[in-house]
Amino acid sequence: MSATRNPNAIPRVLQTYNVDAAPINQRLETEILYPVTKSQSSCRFVFRPTGILDSNSKLQMSLLMSDGNEHFLPVSTGVASLVKNAYLEIGGKRISSVRDYGFWKTWKNLQFTNDYKLDIGLPREGLCDVLEGTWAAGSTDTSLTAKGQLKNVFDNVPPQFRPTNANTPRFMLTLGDLIPCLKNFRLPLFAISQEVALIVEWQPDTKNIRYCSANGVGAATSTIVEADLLIVADYLFYPNLMEQLAMEMSAGDGMDQYFYDVLVSHHHEPALAVADDPGNTTQSSVRNFSHQIQVGGQRVRSIVAQFSKGTTGAGVGGVSVSNGANETMGVYVSNTFQNGDTYNLHINNVPFYSLDIENESLSYTETSKALGSHMNICNNQWTMKNIKGYGSANGVDGKGNIIVGTNADYSLSADTFCGANGQEVVASKRWLGVKLSNIRGEAMPVSNLPILFKHNYAVQGGNAAQGGNLEWQQPTNLRFFAEVSRVLNIRGGVAQLINV
Repeated sequence: MSATRNPNAIPRVLQTYNVDAAPINQRLETEILYPVTKSQSSCRFVFRPTGILDSNSKLQMSLLMSDGNEHFLPVSTGVASLVKNAYLEIGGKRISSVRDYGFWKTWKNLQFTNDYKLDIGLPREGLCDVLEGTWAAGSTDTSLTAKGQLKNVFDNVPPQFRPTNANTPRFMLTLGDLIPCLKNFRLPLFAISQEVALIVEWQPDTKNIRYCSANGVGAATSTIVEADLLIVADYLFYPNLMEQLAMEMSAGDGMDQYFYDVLVSHHHEPALAVADDPGNTTQSSVRNFSHQIQVGGQRVRSIVAQFSKGTTGAGVGGVSVSNGANETMGVYVSNTFQNGDTYNLHINNVPFYSLDIENESLSYTETSKALGSHMNICNNQWTMKNIKGYGSANGVDGKGNIIVGTNADYSLSADTFCGANGQEVVASKRWLGVKLSNIRGEAMPVSNLPILFKHNYAVQGGNAAQGGNLEWQQPTNLRFFAEVSRVLNIRGGVAQLINV
């Protein structure tokens, strides 16, 4: 095999990290690349076989609405909500991809600070969930805004999509964020004789998936602005090194580029009918689930789970919501369990954790490891346990989460965002992640058996004071994202995936 089979041996001119080590003798060419095909379902771009594709190249997109009402991007997802699936193909073969991309990008956005989202995420991607403290010392204001809570900085003025192209905003996604392999290395287009193409499939024209709407505003028709679709492609050239690279990719076994691709699978935890209450009106029980994640025979770096309650009802702001969506985040929420839950992975028939994870702080720590950064989220977005009114019966939301305590008990203010109660995002960012790679960054080899995700949570017998809208009566939809190791081999102008 190739002498570069070491994943740390990627030539520095192809690295997306360690930029300071790049040689000074560099030339940059920028090209506006238009799609070769485009429609309301997908678009396709083809790159020129020249230079080294910079992973910071950008894909531009926009949306037109059929009316002049307030319609905006899901606040924690941004323009990624337009993208359903994204693929990189070389020679007609799929090399790297992400399905359910908007959900994956929402997970990755948890790493961003308020400052990043305000200064970069908002103007570039349309991210709007920027929180700031509202309490002012010595204030005589007795409202929620004077009680040390957090509220959205933008209140009623997020970037809004409009019915005319002249007034609607345009946003961009970085190719390195869109396609996993481009996050790991720059693609040497000059050394590939096959066609290199990017395919983007759009989400359906559906409220709370593509876009969200202000409180009381109904669904509208949304249209991808095909004339705005383009890639700002940056090609890098290193005159003193590219000839040497070409020789290495033509000799012997060629050159290997290591990266992590993303696999997604969907699972379901059914609701129980009232008649199936495993306890009585006061007794608690535990629901146990085991989900098979089909990654047997692969090397896995991390597993990430998203939970979405599948009910319809009145949300915190009194507005009907469905399929786990809310007015500000759309379907990209990941719901917290009211009574807490425990989880573990079983890999090669062995529990990954010696004891199931149940501590909220430990769960945050482990999930941050999988993200590769501390999650920048508010306490009430992560857990319901650390608030003053936990365990009381003070109402429910429409997503299966029991809303406890009074407004004053939340660290999130009820100040409105596009007319929606800011507390719609309570219990909305409970992603669960497990890092499987070792201290050297090497992914864990998994046997031919699937990984088992063991999930348990407590259910309480029917409580009339809580409207009977209890968690065990709500179906839960789960998405699992698995980062798996891949190798792209380039030899004699031909690129192909090979076994790790």
